[in-house]
Amino acid sequence: MTVIDAVLWLLLAGLILFLQRRAALQAQDDRQVTQHLSRQVEQLERELADCQQTLKTQKQNYEEARQALGRLREQQQALRAESDTLKTQLEKQAERIAATPAPSPPPPPEPGPNESGAHRILGSFQSPLVKDIMQRLGNGQTPREIAREKGMQVGEVALIQSLNKYTPKD
Repeated sequence: MTVIDAVLWLLLAGLILFLQRRAALQAQDDRQVTQHLSRQVEQLERELADCQQTLKTQKQNYEEARQALGRLREQQQALRAESDTLKTQLEKQAERIAATPAPSPPPPPEPGPNESGAHRILGSFQSPLVKDIMQRLGNGQTPREIAREKGMQVGEVALIQSLNKYTPKD
């Protein structure tokens, strides 16, 4: 064997060792890439499962909302029908009321022997203020005096007096 052959064998052995080392490093890199890709695939699968669950929940919510809307539409139709019925009944009742003659008011009660004119008038009033003003007018006070005592305008007292068609005796 010559020196050249020995050098060639050494170079060939070095090249083989280099290629083996490079293949080992490449395999290690491939394992790391595979592990990284596996982790990414697992993450994406989890995200996909979450999206599917969210979609399922949204579909359920949509279906519940659609059913609730259907029930509300049914209720709306029922209320419209009831409203139409009530309108018809109200119109019929209004027609009956319009066709019925108004009752005549009862005759005024006969004054008793001890009742004054002011007392007869006061019997029909509801407001205590109006009763008091009418009593004072019946007792001879002027609208100006009553207004000053009550803290009212003279025109208010005069209005109450004219609405009740009562004028004190002069």
